[in-house]
Amino acid sequence: MMETFLFDVGSSTIKFCKYTDKKLIPLDKISILMKDNFSPEQGISPENKHQLFEFFKTQIQKYHLSTQNTKIFATGIFREMQDTTKQQFVQEFKQRTHLEFLIIDHNTENHYLEKARIGKYQGTDPIMIINIG
Repeated sequence: MMETFLFDVGSSTIKFCKYTDKKLIPLDKISILMKDNFSPEQGISPENKHQLFEFFKTQIQKYHLSTQNTKIFATGIFREMQDTTKQQFVQEFKQRTHLEFLIIDHNTENHYLEKARIGKYQGTDPIMIINIG
């Protein structure tokens, strides 16, 4: 099975994991307060954007990331950008990293969360998962 690298990009944390042999292995995590100096018209601040790109640059070089082995799922603050700002950011991200930056909606996020939890709970009582982002 080929290794797949996953990024969960939220409003304050970027989590980086490797998925291999049906196991999710955390590799790195960074906190960037994306909400600081954020606006829907301009997106994240230049300082936060710089930190984000530096983090990705480091991981790309270290793990030889490509569109074939890497998935990026962004949530939180990225959903609040105006459509044109989102498009510009996604294009800039692709130009600078050669990776796809996918901003997912709440339903898609919940789908992936449920999928990740399938088979993990061993009890007999029903459970409810609440995703607080």
